[in-house]
Amino acid sequence: GVEHIKIKTKEVQNHTPQNATQGRGTSLWFIREDAGGRIWGRTNYDLFVSDKNKQNFKSAWDVSNASFKETGQIRQFMLDSKNRFWVFSNKKSWWVSVLEDSIVWTDVAKKHKSMKGVINIQGNTQSKDGKFFLFYKSWDRELGVKDQLLKVSNTSFKVDTLYDHETALKKIPGFDGSITSLYEASDGAFWITTYGEGITRYNINTGNFKHYGLREGLPNSYIYSIYEDNFGHMWMSSNFGIIKFNPDEESFRQFGMADGIQNFEYNQSSNAQMKDGTLFFGGLSGINYFNPNTLKDNPNKPTVIIGSFSKTDSIFSLHKSDNSEETYNVYYDEKDLSFNFASIDYRDPSRNEHAYMMEGYDEYWTYSGTRRYASYTNLPPGDYTFRVKGSNNDGVWNEEGASLKIKILPAPWETVWAYMLYFATTGFGIFGYVKRQRRLQARAMEEQHREEELEEARQFQLDMLPKTTPDMLNLDIAATIQTASEVGGDYYDFFPQNNGESLYVVVGDATGHGMTAGMMVSITKAGLYGIPPSIAPNDITKRLNRVIKNIDLGWNRMAINVARFWEGRVEFTSAAMPPAYHYHKDTGNVDEILLEGLPLGSFQGETFSLVDFEFKQGDSLVFISDGLPEATNQTEQMLGYQAVQDCVKANGHQGANDQKQALLDLGSAWLGELRNQDDITIVVVKKK
Repeated sequence: GVEHIKIKTKEVQNHTPQNATQGRGTSLWFIREDAGGRIWGRTNYDLFVSDKNKQNFKSAWDVSNASFKETGQIRQFMLDSKNRFWVFSNKKSWWVSVLEDSIVWTDVAKKHKSMKGVINIQGNTQSKDGKFFLFYKSWDRELGVKDQLLKVSNTSFKVDTLYDHETALKKIPGFDGSITSLYEASDGAFWITTYGEGITRYNINTGNFKHYGLREGLPNSYIYSIYEDNFGHMWMSSNFGIIKFNPDEESFRQFGMADGIQNFEYNQSSNAQMKDGTLFFGGLSGINYFNPNTLKDNPNKPTVIIGSFSKTDSIFSLHKSDNSEETYNVYYDEKDLSFNFASIDYRDPSRNEHAYMMEGYDEYWTYSGTRRYASYTNLPPGDYTFRVKGSNNDGVWNEEGASLKIKILPAPWETVWAYMLYFATTGFGIFGYVKRQRRLQARAMEEQHREEELEEARQFQLDMLPKTTPDMLNLDIAATIQTASEVGGDYYDFFPQNNGESLYVVVGDATGHGMTAGMMVSITKAGLYGIPPSIAPNDITKRLNRVIKNIDLGWNRMAINVARFWEGRVEFTSAAMPPAYHYHKDTGNVDEILLEGLPLGSFQGETFSLVDFEFKQGDSLVFISDGLPEATNQTEQMLGYQAVQDCVKANGHQGANDQKQALLDLGSAWLGELRNQDDITIVVVKKK
């Protein structure tokens, strides 16, 4: 039936048609009000209409001058600016009026011959100036009707075909039967929403259109309706909550359960906009209504805290939320620094964002999104201030944030007294010219040696990698390292078990560059070959940590991800590596798998977390090094982890090699003509 809701009192009154029996005719799929205040409703079995007081629903056929056989199946209704009530059926377009107790159906084509082919209309709207109508004519093989967009004059009823999906060279996505609504915006552009193909902005004067789907940032492609607010923003109901679109910035924002929506899923034709701009969206669990013109964002600035700070051999729990002058000294052999921080606001914590910078070292803020940690290695001696700022779920930033002062103490040979001694010694040099020539020669040799070492390190790095990928457990595997101008310590490897029941996949990144990084990779690879088979990944990292710590390569560390693939599941552990991304074929979603932990070689006896999750047919697990998300383009902006996750989501349905190539293309497009500053490692494992 029909629910009549009084907004002020929240009273609900149900109206069930008089002749609805045994459940037939009680589900109204579409309702509209005519000029007389009557409510018309279409069901699968009947056409109902109320009286002027919106009471006493009855079947329209009982008092009509036309039968269902003449009209055909009812599609939609429309009340135009001249108070004509249109009823569209699969056979004709009608004007319907009520004279006393009778309903009169007028075939519009008999009044205007140009309207003869305007049938099977399943989408309609009238222009805001009232001069024309826009109709979506839906394909029907038996009726010989094609998918078309029609423009009909409100005076002459001249019919122009603006778009024919069958003959169009450039096709509007979703126009072949998936259109859910048409809407004109204040700039004269028409918006087309679809079930499964996103939204399209259409210019009826030029025929040009722009499509927005998942690739363009639309959170969900199943859109039921679209409306504009006073600020030019577009609001949509979807299968993933309510979506707001800013056409100027081409940015989307999704409102979820934390914002008070009735359910993630909404319904077609369950929407409306009042004259004051109030929007109504109906869904599986009720109705949401709000006025976007008066909707205010969360005004509260979040509290920003620095939770902890660690250097090479020490961790300090701080929970610092101010900018006090307390200074932490860091000695020259403790320069592996990391910070954990958070933006505290509980409205929707999953959307709180963060930014950080090391004042005195960084020139710009690093916007890390929802990532809440940062690390620095080998900062030069000096005074620094680590600053953090954060935003709440609506983008309101606490610019003051929190800060922590750091003093990096120089090595004994880098102190003022040491440099004074150097100066004095140099002043007494009677062979200055000879020494200068020797320095120049030594510098040239050092540069030559450095180039040779880099080439040797690069070749050494490539020689450490496996020549082929395993073919087992029905896994499709693709892997690559795109080396940087300065050789890093990226590494990946595969370790199939002899019984064929499982496969270890290892992806690592050693700190430092050149041969030192290569040495760390060599130690790691040797350590992996020396570890007994068939042990859990976190036991592997624990044993490797003990080996690397015992060898003691100074400040050098090894970050690593280890995954063990079984038939249908994966065991995964991590030591300070970037997140891995798990693409789910059945939902199209991507999980970010990020485990906190220190790199190998940090502390003796360190333990590591282990997660175990299902790995179904069509799923993918993508491993990356930080060279891709932290790639910096010509404007000094980093690509970011969110862009990587979006790329994984958009390409997760493809094969492993295509997913790998999509990520490489993402990095190349971001860098442009620049060379990647750090090695980019990508390993994709897909369950065939």
